[in-house]
Amino acid sequence: MNFSTYSASNTGGYKPSGSVVYPNTGFGSQLQNIAQLIKKSVGLRIVTLDLGGWDTHNEQGSPVNSYDYFGNQVQTLSDGLNAFYSDLAGDNNGNYMQHTSVVTVSEFGRRVLENASGGTDHGYGTVMFAMGAAVNGGKTYGTFAGLGINPDGSNQLFEGADLNVTTDYRQVLSEAIIRRLANPNVYYVFPGYSGYTPLGIFQGTDLPPTNYDAIFKNGFDV
Repeated sequence: MNFSTYSASNTGGYKPSGSVVYPNTGFGSQLQNIAQLIKKSVGLRIVTLDLGGWDTHNEQGSPVNSYDYFGNQVQTLSDGLNAFYSDLAGDNNGNYMQHTSVVTVSEFGRRVLENASGGTDHGYGTVMFAMGAAVNGGKTYGTFAGLGINPDGSNQLFEGADLNVTTDYRQVLSEAIIRRLANPNVYYVFPGYSGYTPLGIFQGTDLPPTNYDAIFKNGFDV
């Protein structure tokens, strides 16, 4: 197969399902290429895709002043994923989203409070999204620690500045690996991780995680 036909500049005449139009962005073009590969049944199992531009230390945006950089970034993400879902779910040959799961994850969060430059600095907690017909959607999983003050006077924010982390991102991805890929080797995928339990985000069969990799069973200390 000549994979050059799947480049962003030459999609080989690919036409999305129905009236779906992908956003005219690099992110939209890459999602369209992935959808094309899925429909070609080339044996694609896992894809990673980056959407940069979230490091908003300066001038994150002010919608009331007609400048919304962060909001535009969210719109780019939302429009791209909406087109991808609609394309795969509405194909005349079947609902490809029945066999496709999408998970979004960030390297790090943003601080809750604005900095002096009109932006937000690197933070602690963040959010993940899951999409697909096999996702038990329409709800929030995990625990939200809050943004204010507890009744005992303690701050709900981590170190008074960041959203507290209550869910390990590896728990979410491990569930996807086990329930969607039928692969129980999550402790090999995430060396040093332990204590996996499903959150119930994805539909599928639970398999007991395999034993730790002998090299990394105690983390990276050997």
